[in-house]
Amino acid sequence: MFSMKPKIVYDMLDYVIEEPSTDSDEKRMYKFPFMAAEVLNTEVNCLMDPFFIPFDPTAESTSIIVSEIISEEAKESELIEEGKEFIDQVNEDKTTENKEERGAFISDEQDDICVMGIEEDQQEANPHYTLENCDSVILNPLPNIPTNENKGNTEGEYKILEKLLSFIKVDTEVNSVLAGYFEKVVQALLNSRKTKMLNYLLNSKEHMQNLLKHCYNQSIADLLGRILKAEEDITKDELFEKKQSFIEAIISSIVNGELPLEIAKASYKVLIELSLCPNLLEFLTSELIVCRICTQIINENEELASAALDYLASLIKAKSNTSTNDNSSVFSSYTTPFRTSVTRNSLNIKIAFDAPNKDCKTIVTHCLNYLKPLKDKLETKPTKYLPTQFNTTIPICSPLKFSIIELVHTLVRLKDVEVARELETLEYPKVLLDLIQIHYMSSYLHSRIYQIFSDALTSKLEPLVEAVNPLFILVRNEGRFH
Repeated sequence: MFSMKPKIVYDMLDYVIEEPSTDSDEKRMYKFPFMAAEVLNTEVNCLMDPFFIPFDPTAESTSIIVSEIISEEAKESELIEEGKEFIDQVNEDKTTENKEERGAFISDEQDDICVMGIEEDQQEANPHYTLENCDSVILNPLPNIPTNENKGNTEGEYKILEKLLSFIKVDTEVNSVLAGYFEKVVQALLNSRKTKMLNYLLNSKEHMQNLLKHCYNQSIADLLGRILKAEEDITKDELFEKKQSFIEAIISSIVNGELPLEIAKASYKVLIELSLCPNLLEFLTSELIVCRICTQIINENEELASAALDYLASLIKAKSNTSTNDNSSVFSSYTTPFRTSVTRNSLNIKIAFDAPNKDCKTIVTHCLNYLKPLKDKLETKPTKYLPTQFNTTIPICSPLKFSIIELVHTLVRLKDVEVARELETLEYPKVLLDLIQIHYMSSYLHSRIYQIFSDALTSKLEPLVEAVNPLFILVRNEGRFH
């Protein structure tokens, strides 16, 4: 048994969530916040339990007794029984006939204690064992442990937890150091009280929105991802539906332009992390989600378009890894070849195919439909240049182009002939080789393009091999690069 006052935990949170003033000493600014976070991160029951117990910070603090092995329902009955036994024992001792005589023999059901010849100084030092002092024994008040009637506490009853989460209620930018401490404490609660914490957070729209509002901070973004990826109680329809609804709300906010740029980019990173969660992968690769994300890869804002491309590439990787353990083509069993309608120069390209293996069908189909506008973005001239010490400038390859190249590489790694034929038809090999010439000083770009061609040759994708060999010979003869 351990004794802990909720007021202590409540006051300790001040160091975790409140930014110190500029005139504070170094201990208040650095040492105390660090120590408070470390103490709360120990996941000890006597520190974790007060977060989920109704507590009034304005009332007089009382001790709370917690056990590491007894459940909350058993704690209450145990403490009450102990209190009753102690009071009965005191009453029984007070009615003993020889209580005023020295050397009285005190009998108890559990222990036989002989106090014959106790001196007066010993009586003062050990008042608990003297019958004369029984009236002065003070019983600690029983803790306010929630009973069955208090189960399913609504938002606002857990004052200590509410105080912790008030850190993300602000509209201003959060302190990065305190955000790290905040993440550690919430993570400790998730580790030790996962079911309660998930129910509390996922049932609170305000707290989830606050986490999303501050996901520009890496600590908050990591925490949001862990909450949504948590697998405990994932089979409960209610919790799983709440997760899906929140993810869908994030995507809707991105597509509708309701989120600031930094938060939208951070949201894509959270979604990329969620793509690694098998329980959510099926939902993330649904046609509704993929279709809405694909509309963003031709967004006028290159940073958002780049983030959307990275997310689609992560979905293809995750889906192909879960469905093809032998690295075989996910489109190896076509009953009909690709059929294109309209023209390839139109944004309304409709590519249809019949594939028994439908794991990657939705994602790849939508990606192939946007290969033409993505190729146009690859062919755009550089807009930024980097000066050199030789009074010259070097063109900078934009992050959007790197994201397009990564998506193309992901498609090539599917090892599907029809996908390779689509890339060859749109002249992607020639465009990629032209990028090597334009960005002749970007060794990272060269290595990425080289890896694409290397994987194409290793996989023996004939359409790309037939296109690459003449191009290499042409480029070598023209001396366009060494």
